[in-house]
Amino acid sequence: MIGFDSDGSRVLLLYSTYTRPISWVDEKLADNGLVSLSKVFTVRQQDLVPFSEDPQDDDVRRFDIGRASDGYYVIRSDVLGLKHDLLISESVELEPRTFVAERNISIFRRIDELIDEQIVVGGPR
Repeated sequence: MIGFDSDGSRVLLLYSTYTRPISWVDEKLADNGLVSLSKVFTVRQQDLVPFSEDPQDDDVRRFDIGRASDGYYVIRSDVLGLKHDLLISESVELEPRTFVAERNISIFRRIDELIDEQIVVGGPR
């Protein structure tokens, strides 16, 4: 399961799974240095946010995928496989369906294939 959070400066992707142990993510990161989640998000070992003291954190991995800046969530291009960073207005609620269509198709990667400029969703820009 994928979710999102922001601590005011960073955009975090939260990943948990009910179908298999979360350790598969740790193993992929250790072996390859990166892991693909839902066939849309590619996160690196260095994106992993250290665990807190909360025991519930054992089943969740948090990844730093971008930053909050000037009223926008700026998602790094490498996370989504885009040519440019993605800007989404902070007024838009980040949820998996914002990024992923049926059958785990990346919405923004499809748009990025058709244009040659930065994708901006919502806000004054």
